[in-house]
Amino acid sequence: MNLKKRYQIKLPSLLTLSFIAVLGLVIGYLGPFGSFSMPLVSRMVYWTVSLFLGYFIYYHTYKFTEWYFAEKKIHKLIKFIVPSLVSALLLTLCLQAFTSLFFKMPGSTIGQFLTFFPQVFLVGLIVTFISSQFHKNIEAEDTQKVSEVPKVKAGKTFLDRLPHQLGDELHCFVMEDHYLNVTTAKGEHMLLMRMKDALVELADYDGLQVHRSWWVARDAVERVKKNGRNVILVLENGKEVPVSRTYVNKIKEVGLL
Repeated sequence: MNLKKRYQIKLPSLLTLSFIAVLGLVIGYLGPFGSFSMPLVSRMVYWTVSLFLGYFIYYHTYKFTEWYFAEKKIHKLIKFIVPSLVSALLLTLCLQAFTSLFFKMPGSTIGQFLTFFPQVFLVGLIVTFISSQFHKNIEAEDTQKVSEVPKVKAGKTFLDRLPHQLGDELHCFVMEDHYLNVTTAKGEHMLLMRMKDALVELADYDGLQVHRSWWVARDAVERVKKNGRNVILVLENGKEVPVSRTYVNKIKEVGLL
């Protein structure tokens, strides 16, 4: 049982509310299902309120179903039909009560229910299907847009400081006075920069500081050798990088030792 699993009721967006209101006014103006005999303002109010009721019931019934069955293996058709039936039942009862009050009619009857329910259920299925397809298209477009956004390479700010011919595959760098002697897979370069600033710019690069004066890229480490209590990282280019005792636990955490 997931004790942290809770269903949260989210308020609809202003765009959604505006769309429902406009749709309700349009349908009210057209006056379908015999409502044209009503006064214009009355039928606009009736259809707008009815659409808001339908949206609230259908939206939260489907969302609750998705939330409840999220960790259960249920066929997609069941997830679609069951909330449609429940939503149609609830909306039919609400519409019966609302219609009776609005038109000052006698209380709801079984005959009215049997008349309303199939219509509400059928219309609900159609609207829900169209809405789901519409949202799928939007989500697909959003996913495509996200995938098309170029990813910023790790350590880009730092790498842009190096000559282009050195590439972007860092091996290590060592602090020498006010300079950093940077080694890449294609060569070396002396960079006028403080070490602490370099560490900030390389925060997202897969590497770590192993000594007060040394930083190494994890992929560049070929093996680790010990000389008594001293630990040395041997890089793939043959360069040996000392590890101070302060950073021994750190290289263990990243799996180098």
